[in-house]
Amino acid sequence: MAASVEPFDGLPEVSARCSRCGVQVSIPVIVAFVRHPTVAAFYHEHGTDVRTRPLWAPEFYDPVDVAADPDADLFCVTVELDGETVEGSVDDSLSVVDVTR
Repeated sequence: MAASVEPFDGLPEVSARCSRCGVQVSIPVIVAFVRHPTVAAFYHEHGTDVRTRPLWAPEFYDPVDVAADPDADLFCVTVELDGETVEGSVDDSLSVVDVTR
């Protein structure tokens, strides 16, 4: 699969097209970040179970800032809930590189 980064509705997402069948999928960067155990625990502590909420739920987009860092080929992600923050980096293959609380 070949991947590219495209903004959608103000937040970056990674688009990939299968070289075999041509199907294209687009996944918001925040989706990968939310699935990381530390980030999922952060949401859980604030009353949201990321396993049961749809990925388009507003709590995954409203308190979230995703900024591209072109020098490092990373996305810097910040989520703030109830005055607490979790931050991290996601690369262009949607791997979470680091998370800090």
